[in-house]
Amino acid sequence: AAGKLSWSALTPPEFGELDRLKVAQLSSVGSCTQYEKEFLRKDGTRVPALIGGTLLEGSQEQGLAFVLDLTERRQAETERAARKSAEAANAAKSTFLSSMSHELRSPLNTLLGFARLMERQSALPDQTRQDLAIILRSGEHLRALINQVLELAKIDAGHVLLEVSDFNLHAMLDELEDMFAFKAEMRGMSLQVEFSGAPHFVRGDSLKLRQVLINLLDNAFKFTERGEVALRVHPQPEEGRLGFAVVDTGIGIAAAEIDQLGTAFVRAGAAQREGSGLGLAISGNFVRLMGGALRIASQSGHGTSASFSLALPAVSAAAAPEPLARRVAALAPDQPRYRILVVDDRDEARQLLMRLLTPLGFEVREACDGQQAVALWRAWPAQLIWMDMRMPVMDGRAATRLIKASPGGSATVIIALTASSFEEERADILAAGCDDFLRKPFHETDLFALMQKHLGVQFIYREEGGAGAAVAPLPDAAALAAVPAAQRQRLQQALVALDTTGVAAAIAGLGDRALAHALTTLANEFQYTQILRLLQGANQKELP
Repeated sequence: AAGKLSWSALTPPEFGELDRLKVAQLSSVGSCTQYEKEFLRKDGTRVPALIGGTLLEGSQEQGLAFVLDLTERRQAETERAARKSAEAANAAKSTFLSSMSHELRSPLNTLLGFARLMERQSALPDQTRQDLAIILRSGEHLRALINQVLELAKIDAGHVLLEVSDFNLHAMLDELEDMFAFKAEMRGMSLQVEFSGAPHFVRGDSLKLRQVLINLLDNAFKFTERGEVALRVHPQPEEGRLGFAVVDTGIGIAAAEIDQLGTAFVRAGAAQREGSGLGLAISGNFVRLMGGALRIASQSGHGTSASFSLALPAVSAAAAPEPLARRVAALAPDQPRYRILVVDDRDEARQLLMRLLTPLGFEVREACDGQQAVALWRAWPAQLIWMDMRMPVMDGRAATRLIKASPGGSATVIIALTASSFEEERADILAAGCDDFLRKPFHETDLFALMQKHLGVQFIYREEGGAGAAVAPLPDAAALAAVPAAQRQRLQQALVALDTTGVAAAIAGLGDRALAHALTTLANEFQYTQILRLLQGANQKELP
C-alpha cells in the first residue's frame, strides 16, 4: 500500500537472498533458525539486527517473530576488540622495551665503566686523557638520551610507576640551586630559588620531581641569555598542595609554538639546535603521574613561566639514606676475606666487575650463565653474588631460586644486575629471591653502597670526610695562576657545563699533584662555585 514501508525496501540488496532462504525454511519446517542481517534507515545508515520466527501450529500465515536491535552489542564487541588490540600493542611495547633496555644499557655500562677505569691511570698522555674525557662526556650524553627515549616509551606503554618515599625537599632545592648557580654566574644572570614556608620533609616521588625541576630549569636557561631565572615553591593551604614555578625573563615563546611544546622531539624557537625535545614531554607526563598538570605561559619577548602543583604531605623526618659520595680506595683493615661471584653472559661485563673488585682485596670468581653459577657456588660458596638477569642456558631468576633453596643459600646475598627500564620488575626480581638489585648502567658508588649495606664491608675512601678525617688544604692560588691558561679554561668550561667527568679530567691533567688533590677535594664536595672564584682570581693575577 502507498506510504507503507516494505521489508524489501528496508533490506540492503546483499541480504535479499538470505531473507528468501529463511522464508523458505519457515514455510517448509514451520520455523527458521535465528540469523543476523541489517536494515536501512531513512538517512541510509544501517541497523544491525538479530531475527528469528516460528509459525503457529496448523497455520502457514500466522506466527511469532522477533527483531532484536544489535547496535549496542556490536558497539560493545568493537570496544572489546579495540581493548584487546591495545593490550596486544602494549604487550609488544613491553617486549620491545625489555629487549632494547638490555641491548642498549648493558654495553653502555661496560663502555662507561672501562672508560672511568682508564681515566684513573696516572701515566696517560694529555691528548689521550682529553680524548677519553670526550668519550666519557659523549657516553653520559648517550645514556641520558637512551633513558629519555625509554622513559617516554614506558609512559606511552603505561609502565611508569610512582616510587613514593620520605625525602628532604629543602636539601633537593638547595642542590638544584648549587647545580645552576655557576651557570647563572658565568652568564651574569640572577638565579633565585625561593621556598620559604615549604615543609622541610615531604612524602612523594623525589626522583621524578627532581627530574622535572631540572628539565624546567634547563629550558629556562636555554631561552634566557640575561636577566633572571627563578624557581619558586609555595604552599597552597586551601588545596593542601605545594605549588612549583620556574620563571624566566628570557625571549619567551611565540603563541603559535606553545601548543606544540610537550610533544616528543618538538623544540621551540631558541632551543631548535639544543637537546632532544624530550625533556618537556617527559616532565608533563611525570607531573600528571604525580597528580598535577604542567602549565606553560609565555609571551614572545616577555619571558616564560612553567608551573604545577602537587600533593606532597609534610612528614617529620626523611627516611632516605645518604648516598656514598667518595671513591673507594681499598678495604678497611681487619676485614673478613669476602668471596664475590660475578655472573654475566657478557665477558666484558664480567671483566669490568673483576677490575673494580679484585684490586680492593676481594676474592672474585666469574660464571657465564646461571647453570655455571649454581655449580660454582656449590663448590665455592660466595658471600655475595652479582647476578645478571638475562642469560642463556639458565637465567638469573632460575639460578637465584636454586641457590636460595639450597642448604646455606639463604645466607648468600644475591644482588640482581638488570638493564630493564621497568620499575615493576624490581618486585619480580625480589620475589625470585634476590636481596636487592642494581640497574645498568650503574655507577661504582652505587655498587659499593649495596655491598656495604648487605655485607657490612667497610671501605677506605680517597677523600673520606666526616669526624676525624684529615682536612685537605685549599688550592694554592699561586700554583693555580701558574697553570697554563688553556688548562684553566678547560676546567672552567667543564664546571659551567656541570660536566663532572670533564671536571675530573681537567683537574687530573693539571700536572701539579698537590693542586690537583686540593681541587679534587672541592670537586668531590661539588664546590664548583668556589673553584670558579679561584679560577677568576688566578686569571686576574695573570693580567699584566
